[in-house]
Amino acid sequence: MHPSKLVRWMVGAIVMIGAATGVTAQPSSQFLAEFTAGTDAYRLGQYAEARAHLERAMAIEPSLPGPPRFLAAVDAAESKWADCVGHARTAIIANPASSEIAATRKLHDDCRAALDLHRAAVRQVAGRGDLELVLADRQLVAAAIVHRERRAVEDDGGAS
Repeated sequence: MHPSKLVRWMVGAIVMIGAATGVTAQPSSQFLAEFTAGTDAYRLGQYAEARAHLERAMAIEPSLPGPPRFLAAVDAAESKWADCVGHARTAIIANPASSEIAATRKLHDDCRAALDLHRAAVRQVAGRGDLELVLADRQLVAAAIVHRERRAVEDDGGAS
């Protein structure tokens, strides 16, 4: 075989192997900068900053699992359980063969369980007649509890 044909054949084989194994081009430097800033901010407990960077990274490279995985962690830290479940699912779908898949599935399951508990608490509070609207929002639950306590004081005539 002529050397130039051999080189073309080898390059073609490498491209085919890369395509078959899922090897892709490296993420852009802009993506890496945003993702790194987001993960650093998350680890420092600066969740608003982390969210902003991770959302920008996800907009740049929406097919990568890293940004939604860390957004799920930010959501969990902020008790945004429905968002956590959604971001974790996005990360799992993006790369089910990820080396982080076990941790991502655990995060998903933990957030799903917390969401279920949260919804049950909202239904329980609403079932007492304290709320007319049932929304899965922790601020609403807190407002309902305050409302119930105020009502109890008013019903009691303030004689506690």
